[in-house]
Amino acid sequence: MEIFGQISFWAVFLASIVYMLVGAIWYSPFTFGKLWVRESHLTQQQLQNQTRAMPASWLSSIVMGYVLAYFMLETSRIDLLGGLWVALLAWAGFVASTWILNVLYSGRSIVLFLLDTGYRLVALLAMAATMSWYGVVA
Repeated sequence: MEIFGQISFWAVFLASIVYMLVGAIWYSPFTFGKLWVRESHLTQQQLQNQTRAMPASWLSSIVMGYVLAYFMLETSRIDLLGGLWVALLAWAGFVASTWILNVLYSGRSIVLFLLDTGYRLVALLAMAATMSWYGVVA
């Protein structure tokens, strides 16, 4: 557990901002936003309430950043390619493999699965690249 003390807070903080920026671009009306709204079947009222989730999303991205940094340090993969590999493995093992259950058990759209997990893949890769560039070690 002492490895958590070695993680650079600023690298994680910066990576969490990158994660949110990727989400803002990914879900904007100019990229996949309109398709996501159609596939998620949310009402206008539900969409307006989405902004309340932003602080929780940012906090979640900080936790994700710390865990990703931990994996990178634990596996000694703190360079760019190593970080990207760790992010890809984390996405495959913890995101894609669990989110597919939403499609299988609750009848969610495969398109929605691809949109949401695709965002998380790109965002995790961006976080790993950011932390590799900035320096994951404090």
